[in-house]
Order: sequence, then C-alpha cells, then structure tokens
Amino acid sequence: MDKSKKNLIIKKAFLAVFFLSAMIFITIKYSAQLIDLLTNVENLRTIILSSGNLGMFILMGFQILQMVIPFIPSDAVQISGGYIYGTLLSFVLLFSATIIGSIAIFYLSRYIGHPLVNIFVSPKKMDKFKFLMESKKTEILLFVLFLLPGVPKDTLVYLAGLTSIKPVRFLVIFAVAKIPGILITSSIGSNIHEKNYNYIYIVIGITAILLLLGLAFRKRILGRLEKPTGGS
Repeated sequence: MDKSKKNLIIKKAFLAVFFLSAMIFITIKYSAQLIDLLTNVENLRTIILSSGNLGMFILMGFQILQMVIPFIPSDAVQISGGYIYGTLLSFVLLFSATIIGSIAIFYLSRYIGHPLVNIFVSPKKMDKFKFLMESKKTEILLFVLFLLPGVPKDTLVYLAGLTSIKPVRFLVIFAVAKIPGILITSSIGSNIHEKNYNYIYIVIGITAILLLLGLAFRKRILGRLEKPTGGS
C-alpha cells in the first residue's frame, strides 16, 4: 500500500471516530433535555418564537440533528414545527433542513465509506439492503424504499452514499419521496395548535390505513426488489 492510500485510510478512520465521539457526547449530555423539550411543544414554541428569526434556524437544526442522532424522533420535530410555524412555513423550513442534512450525510458516506456507515448502520441492516449496491436499478429501488412505511429512511441515506447513484439523482429521488411525510406531519402539528381535531383524526385515520397496507405488502415488495436485477 502506497503512502497516499494509507494517509487517506487514516483520514477516513479519524473522521469516522470523530463523528462517533460527537454522537456519543451529544447523546449522553443532551438526550434527556432534547427529548423533554420536544415533548413539551408549548415550551418549545415559546423558546423558538422568542428567538425571532433565529428560531427558524433552531428548528432546522433540530431536523438536521435528528437525521444523525437516533434518539430524536423525526415526527416529534416535524409536528412541533407545524405547531409553531403553521403548515406551509414549517414544511419549507423542515424540507430545506432535510435536504441539507441528506446532502451532508450522502457526501460524508460517499467520502468516508464503510468506516462511517458501519457506525450508524448495523450489520443486519447492511445485509438486508446489500441488494442496493448490487443492482443496476438503484434509483427506482431507493425511491420505492423511501416511500415504503417501516423502512429506516435515514439508514437509506447512509447506504445511498455507498452506491454508484449520482448525487443529483439521489437528491431528486429523496426530495420527492420526503414531501408527503413532512407535509402531513407539519399539517398535524398546525391543526393541533388550532385545535382542529377532526382534521387530525381524519389524517391519522388515512395514514393508519396506508401504513397497514404498506406493512401488509412490504415483504412482498421487498422480496421482489431484493431479487438480483443485474442480468435483466
């Protein structure tokens, strides 16, 4: 192994260790406070709105952090956003933050590779989605997986960096697939604040039906997707 390759491996390993250390530090030091804050939406609303325009960036920061730190529930962040800023503005802020976070994760995953991905993705999940790396239809597979309920979306962003998909194509696929979910959760948060509970019940009911249908057919869909497509 020549010196340049060795230095590159060392650099990637150092970056992977740095991200792992940062995640552990944040989890240990701030997990309780962050969860408490996100579960007390009225208190979070007061803090963010009292921060003026900076509050928008605070909400976006929560969304980006959620994509990296596993203990932060994405729905809590997005419902809080709708509760604070209403459906439209919340959607714009959270969607923008999601795109920023996905770009950062994708490029870090592509540059650092397995030393980073192995930190956030378990060997079981790596094995489950290895067909993404082997298939010539990665783009359509990713799009379908991003839409399927119960599939770990943040995990897919890390794994996408290991595939040969072009960054722009990945970003388009990811963005289109994320629009419905963020829009729905933002609208739920907004209607909670407006005490429009009938709307919430209807949306939750429709979402539950779609979720059950997705779960019912997920294994069948994944079974077909996991079939080798390289020879087709």
